[in-house]
Amino acid sequence: MNSFAKYLIIFFVSVSLLLPSCSGAERQNPEIQLPSSGEQRSEMPVLVQFEDDLEYDVKTLMATFATGVEGKDRRLDREYAKFPILVGTGARSKELELEGTVTRRVSWNKSERKEVLITIEGNKLTHNCGLGITDKTLALSNPGKKPFRSVRLFFQSTGVRDTPRTGFAWVVGLGTYLLYPLIYTGFVVEKMDCGLVIEG
Repeated sequence: MNSFAKYLIIFFVSVSLLLPSCSGAERQNPEIQLPSSGEQRSEMPVLVQFEDDLEYDVKTLMATFATGVEGKDRRLDREYAKFPILVGTGARSKELELEGTVTRRVSWNKSERKEVLITIEGNKLTHNCGLGITDKTLALSNPGKKPFRSVRLFFQSTGVRDTPRTGFAWVVGLGTYLLYPLIYTGFVVEKMDCGLVIEG
């Protein structure tokens, strides 16, 4: 088998493995209202960031900022997400959508991934995090001193293998002399889930 035929087979197998897992993240939870410890706090901007200082790969996580009014001067600016992100009054936009993949390399042979979809529209929050929401507003000694409210993401392992992505890593690995899994994903890819910590 010549070199071209080999890579052609690898390409088609890779695509067949990748397509079932490319449906994208879906909203799984009902819309909630972001908390505020007072009426004036409801107009405060929201800072979106990670809860911990672990190293996450967010190279494919996209941030969409919406400005203007639907049907008039509506504008969508889409770019790679750079944390922390401020959204709301006085910020770049009052509407934000985060969509894409967050990955974490656990060891030389294993990584974890989660398809994330989070939207903030004013005081409304929608997400697809299975670990739910923890509201720490009441635990703050004096939340009014903070110039912003916050939404912090955290992730936990599920221990469930992501079969399509693991297969993809092996197929691409065979075509790259195992360099792809060694450098990027490891030989086993598992699913993560996420949760949110919010403060008003």
